[in-house]
Amino acid sequence: MIREHFQNHFDRDLGAINDRTLPRDTMIRNPMPLTPGFRLETLSPLGLCGVDRVYTNRNRRALGLAVVALLTNLSTSQISAAGQDHPQQITVNGKNYNWPKRPVVVVLIDGGDPAYVNAGLAQGLLPHFQRFMNDGFVSVALDAMPSLTNPNNVSVITGVPPSVHGISGNFFLNPVTGQETMMDQPEFMRADSILARFSEHGAKVVAVTAKNKLAKILGYKLRNGISFSAEEADKCTRKENGIGDCLAYVGKSLPNEYSGDLSLFVLEAGVKILQREKPDLIYLSLSDYIQHKYPPGSKEANEFYVAVDKYLGRLAALGATVGLTGDHGMNDKSNADGSPNIVFLQDLLDQEFGSGKTRVILPITDP
Repeated sequence: MIREHFQNHFDRDLGAINDRTLPRDTMIRNPMPLTPGFRLETLSPLGLCGVDRVYTNRNRRALGLAVVALLTNLSTSQISAAGQDHPQQITVNGKNYNWPKRPVVVVLIDGGDPAYVNAGLAQGLLPHFQRFMNDGFVSVALDAMPSLTNPNNVSVITGVPPSVHGISGNFFLNPVTGQETMMDQPEFMRADSILARFSEHGAKVVAVTAKNKLAKILGYKLRNGISFSAEEADKCTRKENGIGDCLAYVGKSLPNEYSGDLSLFVLEAGVKILQREKPDLIYLSLSDYIQHKYPPGSKEANEFYVAVDKYLGRLAALGATVGLTGDHGMNDKSNADGSPNIVFLQDLLDQEFGSGKTRVILPITDP
């Protein structure tokens, strides 16, 4: 019955996938200069979920998020973290969300292009991905525009697109100050966070991100929650983050910012917190370092996805409903000979309107 609910719902809104692989959507190239051989965000995110009904609504297609839903058959007993003193449903940004019946863990794979999963599945490396896909539902959709980390993470935690929640890039020209700045402050948000609203009603909520640029937004207005970044896990305090000495708690050393370990730290933190704190809702946002550096099917990419797959199995074994999605895909920005396949937008605008007449802002900028 549960599977039929998801399948009917998403067949109608997103379309079914019969061969149990993740199709690769049309790629759209971004006109940005890159180092030869580098990979950059595109409109083809992975979408793979085990979300409870708290996250299943037909607005996902409108958001352009790659959302899939599947509910694994868990042998463990259901866990209720917050007791019964809570509403059965809450409304956030005009949409209704049911209270989770067991802990819900949402994992966002930054740069989670379907090609990486397909490559691992083809080699039999991802048993938990495969089990989720076989026992539940999986589909792929376009992400929210622009196809960048901050706008799409915020779309997931608010349930509305950037045109509503206000986070339109990683970087922007602030019309108030006239300065170029990171779009990483809660003051730029125009919509409520699902995470914060659940915490206001007594849910135990956790938000852990690999990248510190998302930390303030994900943790905004959380009540009695846990929120921190792997990038600055050595600076955690109980007062600011809901947990002190994160490194000792997680049992790992501070990961290198430029490594796959940054994401694996987030997943290990999720497992430890789920074991010890029994939260109602956990949001884990990973890094796309591996996807920027290595193509699908490469040794390094496969090793990373194998590690992610093992963590998904551990989270499910602890009784959680596990949801998995991506914020954007990946695409090569180089020709076969390694030369950049790019367009310098500022040069084109200067030719058309004259030098100094226009100003190009890169919304993907991450200084």
